[in-house]
This record gives sequence, C-alpha cells and structure tokens, in this order.
Amino acid sequence: MQTDLGDLYYVKNVAMGGETLPDMITQGAAQVDAIFDASKENVAFLEGGTNDISAGRTPQQIHDDTKTWCLARKAAGYQVILFSLPIFYCAGASCISREAIRQETNALIAADWADYADAYIDLDTLDMYPDYPGPYDPTLFVDGLHPTSAGTAILAGAAQVALAGLIP
Repeated sequence: MQTDLGDLYYVKNVAMGGETLPDMITQGAAQVDAIFDASKENVAFLEGGTNDISAGRTPQQIHDDTKTWCLARKAAGYQVILFSLPIFYCAGASCISREAIRQETNALIAADWADYADAYIDLDTLDMYPDYPGPYDPTLFVDGLHPTSAGTAILAGAAQVALAGLIP
C-alpha cells in the first residue's frame, strides 16, 4: 500500500496472519501506539474481524472489539479509519453461514462507527467486491480474501479518499 499511497504517507503494516481482534487489542499499544509520531498526522486503519468469524465469535463480540480497538487508538492520539469486513469467497454451507455473520457484523458497525472512528470504508461498495457468492476476480484476490497488488491498489484508492477527508 505504501507504493499506492505515495511519499505523502508513511505506511506501517502491523498485521499478523491469523490474529483476531482480541489479539489486536492486546498488542495495539506495542504494535501501533509505539510508532505514534506527534510531529505528524497519525492515522490508524483497522481491517479486522474475518479471523474472528473463523474463531466462532459472534457479530456483537466482533463489533464490540472493533469499537474497543478504535477507541484505544483514538485515546493514543490517532485518527481511525475503519474498513468493513470483506467478503470471503468460498464454497459450501459454512460459507453461507460465514457470510451471514459478516453481514450482521457490518450492519452493527455501520450503525455506529462514527462513535469510535473518523471514517468508514464500506468494502462492499468497491468494484472489486461483486455480490456474494462471487465469483471473485483472481486478478484482484490471491485466494478469495487476500488482495493481489491490483486489489491493494483499489483499497489504497479508497484509503486516499478517506484520508483526504481527514488530513488538510
């Protein structure tokens, strides 16, 4: 994403594969707050929750942890941009259940994101996410969830729009 956003922004991705929101909450101070620079605009992005669905967590738990993470970053001085949970393209009955949980979680977050974040990017509105069940575009996704460099460029474009609304 650094390449897509250019030199105007410094991008530090602190994501770790398989982390759930409780993991991110626990590690937030060390991984995110520790790199806060008071001489610059500091914006934290959160795209989390898909691993929580896999871990069997409820939409309300995912929502509440999203809110907790965002409020902690705001308390540390960050502006927060929140991504909705992305579609995960897969096949089978478990995918139908997963998609229902994702939609319910996103509805909870969409209803009150402004109480704990500064901007919200609804991934379902981006051209890279056709209506579920897909199919997903292999030029945009490696595996139906994780974006390719072309998919990342689309996400970066949405991030630039959100950033433009926050940073003068």
